Amino acid sequence: MWGADEGARAGRRGDGVWYFAYGSNLHPSKRRARANLEPQAFVRALVRDWRLAFDMPGVPPAEPSMANLRPEAGAAVHGLLIHLSDDDFKALVRSEGSAHFYGIVEIEATTYDDELVRARAFVTTASRRRGQERPPSRRYMQLLREGARISGLDPVYCAYLDGLPHSDASTLARACSALILDAYTEAAKTPLHELGNHYLALLQASDDLPGLPRALTQAGLLVPGVGVGLGVRALRRLAALRGRARE
Repeated sequence: MWGADEGARAGRRGDGVWYFAYGSNLHPSKRRARANLEPQAFVRALVRDWRLAFDMPGVPPAEPSMANLRPEAGAAVHGLLIHLSDDDFKALVRSEGSAHFYGIVEIEATTYDDELVRARAFVTTASRRRGQERPPSRRYMQLLREGARISGLDPVYCAYLDGLPHSDASTLARACSALILDAYTEAAKTPLHELGNHYLALLQASDDLPGLPRALTQAGLLVPGVGVGLGVRALRRLAALRGRARE
């Protein structure tokens, strides 16, 4: 990991963007899968007067919510300042659904070496936030907890993440959400990204329906998404087999 002074110098060289990661993008495997990013610097930091919230709709049926930032005086959220090229930041924005799910806000982060850095962060728009927070899935919370430790965040903050509640779902529900995530992640890298955004927005909206209407609506929406996800995984396995065959 780069030191704060090295990261700050990198941020002053030419074009680029400081991005503040506080959710699943703390985890390097998530960043690679999401947008094939090539970060230029990493700096541990916190943002004051914001709190970690879980009111961003997730990926039904197994992912109730995802992380968000909400203003709150006296609170603080720890995370990772990541310096990205302009092109990499655009790719990251597209992988997050562009303006469909998050807005981009300018924040002031304080590094662990007490330097102030202007950065950008994803914050759920008011129209997309849930009225009430929901505990995220075990899978999602594990990404945050592992990502925080890999990033070297404050142990007290890591312990705080360990103590947050998470939800559990059936094996079938988890498999469906995982396949939807695979399909959405790959669509975000292609001209089909807008179609993927609209599909995910419909699936999220269905999660607020009552009982039977929710089950029927999600059943109809899940079929095409799960099918695409299975196709994505099959193509990945085929590419891996071809790669091994060439070695």
